[in-house]
Amino acid sequence: MNAKWDEFQQLVCDHLGMEQDEVGPQTNLYTDLGIDSLGVVSLGLVTQKHFQVQLPLASLTGISTLGGLCELLVEHLVDHQLQKQP
Repeated sequence: MNAKWDEFQQLVCDHLGMEQDEVGPQTNLYTDLGIDSLGVVSLGLVTQKHFQVQLPLASLTGISTLGGLCELLVEHLVDHQLQKQP
């Protein structure tokens, strides 16, 4: 997947009380994990806090897989790093 996947996957598993072998990039947030839109926002907030990055909550509504959420995270981590450079 990408360099942050393992850390993100562990965070998701800890948050949802699951094992790493139960989730992958194609895991659907709604049908596979059974979480609703509020659960996606909660997962987004946990992700923001852990990685110390701001994710636009409106962007979370268009994401349906863990891989999609991880890609959003990586995009914002890169943007965050670019903003910190002089």
